[in-house]
Amino acid sequence: MKKVRYYIAIAAALLLSTAANAQYFEFGVKGGLAASWIVNTVVIGDETVLPHNSIYAGAYTTYDASNGFIMQAELLYAGKGHSDRSELRGKYVRSLSYLQVPLFAGYRFYSSNYTIMAGPEFGYLINSTTSTPDQKINSTAECNSFNIALALQTNYMFNDNIGIDVKFSWGATRTFAPNMYAEQVDDYGRNVSVQIGVNWMFD
Repeated sequence: MKKVRYYIAIAAALLLSTAANAQYFEFGVKGGLAASWIVNTVVIGDETVLPHNSIYAGAYTTYDASNGFIMQAELLYAGKGHSDRSELRGKYVRSLSYLQVPLFAGYRFYSSNYTIMAGPEFGYLINSTTSTPDQKINSTAECNSFNIALALQTNYMFNDNIGIDVKFSWGATRTFAPNMYAEQVDDYGRNVSVQIGVNWMFD
């Protein structure tokens, strides 16, 4: 929990700094859709893995350094999870909700309004639910509360205010708590997601 608060504090400080030094900082909001999977998760033999669809939304600030180099911090609500369908249990859905703090460094190509950046993504689990056609349960205790992923994000600005983001993230830590599924999986699953959405940068 202390680590989560630390990274959230970093993102919040960067977001608030836009008011103090607007010459170098840009502030905006973003949101969109995500498709996610938990790789190396529990399997039962005849399942068909499906994309788990969810949303993300939040705010970001970008520090615009010289020669195109940028740093960006974000504070997001983001859904992740896993879905599959099998003859034995029907459709199975695990939905996870995270408070995320991605911290990026990258380069902005001013001639094309295109940015590419990469960095760690820290997440704190808000809750997890698991559902089948017969029931829906709270499964938060089955998951690790802290998640770290490696993320790559690209952005294209159509004008000074509106743009589109695409982000890919790969979990670097285990999704499930130790020994929760030790007999079925080797590393307790990893969150993988692809996000696409729009961002609005304030003047």
